Amino acid sequence: MKVSSASIFFPRGGSAHVLRYLTPRLHDLGVRFDLTAGSTRAFAGGDAAQFYGSLCRHQVNYDSAFAAYEQGLDPMVVEAPIHPSYEDKDGVPDRSFGRVGPEATRHLESRWATLFREFGFEKADVIHLNHLTPMQSAATEAAPGIPIVATMHGTEIKFWQSLLAAHSDDRPTLDHADFWQQAMSRYANLCDRIVAISSSDVTTLTDELKVDPSRIRYIPHGVDTVRFHPVELTPDQDESLWTRLLVEDCAAAEPGSERGTLRYTRPQLAHLSPGRREETVRLMWLGRFLTQKRLDQLLRVFRRVTQHMSDRVSLVVWGGYPGECEGVHPVELARELGVDDRVYFCGWRGHDDLAEALPAVDALVVPAVNESFGLMYLEAMASGVPVLATRTGGPVDFVVDDGDSANGWLVPPDDDAALEARLVEIIGNRAERRRRGANALRLALDGFSWHSVAERYRDLFAEVHAGGGRRHASHDARLVPSDVLAEPGVPGVTTQGDPQ
Repeated sequence: MKVSSASIFFPRGGSAHVLRYLTPRLHDLGVRFDLTAGSTRAFAGGDAAQFYGSLCRHQVNYDSAFAAYEQGLDPMVVEAPIHPSYEDKDGVPDRSFGRVGPEATRHLESRWATLFREFGFEKADVIHLNHLTPMQSAATEAAPGIPIVATMHGTEIKFWQSLLAAHSDDRPTLDHADFWQQAMSRYANLCDRIVAISSSDVTTLTDELKVDPSRIRYIPHGVDTVRFHPVELTPDQDESLWTRLLVEDCAAAEPGSERGTLRYTRPQLAHLSPGRREETVRLMWLGRFLTQKRLDQLLRVFRRVTQHMSDRVSLVVWGGYPGECEGVHPVELARELGVDDRVYFCGWRGHDDLAEALPAVDALVVPAVNESFGLMYLEAMASGVPVLATRTGGPVDFVVDDGDSANGWLVPPDDDAALEARLVEIIGNRAERRRRGANALRLALDGFSWHSVAERYRDLFAEVHAGGGRRHASHDARLVPSDVLAEPGVPGVTTQGDPQ
């Protein structure tokens, strides 16, 4: 079976990691899964060829759109437009979808319809798209009759909810919120099946986007249980790890500065106690510096918890995409709160580094709100590390808070008192951390391997293919009427291998 898959985004968020894991597992199952993705060298790690390697058959380059933005042009309407974003940020080329009007949207649809023709999507048995974007309309135009399966990774769900919130009196209104409510609904309606990664997303799709439940399939993301696994570090290995991550090659940045501008000396690692694991309690937060991740809340509560505790308690902050931050920068907040001597910023690093570091901490504590799935929790659990999450979103499906099977802790969202009580419990009870960590490992191994996830996708693709052509194929897929599509000739495209 041939499946043509596409993501409009250059590698940056969790969906890119999902595709990098899922693609080779589908190949192993005999599915010819050809991936197309956006790409740029303007952002560190945004080069699709480098990120995906040979897994990405076609890379669509956005560098010219970034250059156009620097020249004061709209990067959404140039010949090779960049994708919009589900997040509303100022001063960036990839502005929010909600600030992209009908004309620019139609240009994106036309551009991708041209690309899909160039890439032979009409020869696929099934088209697999990621998120709800102009790609749904483009695929319907370029390959009428080929069924579409779309995976929701969660960010599009949050964007939909932000569109609803844009009508609230106390929030600034996105310029084209009404238009994008219609667009999202139409893109969803062009899909034969929609994959939701959590039970909460299933509810949003049915109750708010009004998707027919019969077209929704619940398939959670998997976790790489080969890369992420428990490791017992020797004292020398532990010391070497933290010295490399924080002293010799720290990837953290001072606010507004480049990677590596924030680093530590060996004496500054005293609270972390490298090489003396049994003498310390290490907590880790992981993610991008976005409001929903609630790092600011964690830092405030961590300050209260550690005011009267041993010096041997620390918080490792892992992540923070370069140049991206909502609200007060966490480095500045840690200094303002006076906890910068026991909060250690590692910066944005790859999965190999994360797989080494997770077994060297005692708990992953990320009180994020409405995390659609929460792959980082499962990566910690596969490493034998218990997790703390909020009683919202995806983690509710796999984090067990009490009983014999408890593998982590759940707290109400934005509840400082509950978070403080749980942190005190986590820090003070080594035996319970280990019990929950062992349960977490069993759950990750038994229920979330990428092989089992790939099998479910293979079966879904076969189900859709057996059902024949798309039931929406006779409909006009275009969201915005246009008499002329983009002319042939596709700039900024790189293809791996020969056309099939």
